Amino acid sequence: MPPTPDLATVRSLPTGSYLTVLKSLPQAEATEAEAWAWAPTFSRGGRSVVVVDSSSIPGLRAGYWALAVTGSATADEARAVCAALGLDLGGDCYERQVK
Repeated sequence: MPPTPDLATVRSLPTGSYLTVLKSLPQAEATEAEAWAWAPTFSRGGRSVVVVDSSSIPGLRAGYWALAVTGSATADEARAVCAALGLDLGGDCYERQVK
């Protein structure tokens, strides 16, 4: 069972930090709980995957639940997460900077 969405979903991140988006689900089509149900499919290699409310994070396109790895200090570090998880950079796996 996914965590309680209101307690776990990321709604703020430090300005200038980077995150790696692994999958985006439109909020009009998926609930927060459904987004959390996807998180375990990406959790491997010691990486913690969280659900990010893109409408709350400057620098992200609003209206999505982003399954992401947070905490990268640079764009290169964020891009490297894709490879570490066995995903190709681009498409669903990409970095974004918090503005």
